[in-house]
Amino acid sequence: MIGLRETSGKVWGGASLLWLAAIAGHRHLPSWLLVPLAETGRMGPIGAYALLGILGAGALARLLPDWPRPLWGSLTLVLGALLAALDEIQQFVIPGHQAQLEDWLTAVLGLALAVIVARIARGRLASAWLGATPAEGDGPATPD
Repeated sequence: MIGLRETSGKVWGGASLLWLAAIAGHRHLPSWLLVPLAETGRMGPIGAYALLGILGAGALARLLPDWPRPLWGSLTLVLGALLAALDEIQQFVIPGHQAQLEDWLTAVLGLALAVIVARIARGRLASAWLGATPAEGDGPATPD
C-alpha cells in the first residue's frame, strides 16, 4: 500500500511537471496572451522558476525522505538548471527567439531562491511544504 508521503510526493511531482510544461510551452502561445507577461521583465522568469523550485523541492522532500535537505535541495537546483538550459536550447528552433545565457541565469536565480528558503524553512512552513514535523529542523519527517 502506498503511504501518504509517497502519494503527496507524486502529487507535488506531477504539479512540478505541469508547471514545467507551462514554462516550456508559453513560447508557443499567441502573442496576445503574452502581453501581460511581457511587462514583467526579469521578475516573470525568476518567479516562474522559483515556483518550479518550490514544487520540485516539495516533491523531492517527500520522495527522498532519508536524504538531508542539502542533498535534495542541491538535486532540485541541478535538475532545475538542466531543465532551464533545455528551455533555452529549444529557442533555437522557435522563430523570433534566441537562447541567452542571461535568461538561463535568471532561471537559476529563481530556483536558488526557492532552494534557500527550503533550506531554512521551519515550523508550519516546513510541515506543509516539505513534509517535516513542526518540531523537526533538519529534514522531513520519517515515513508513516
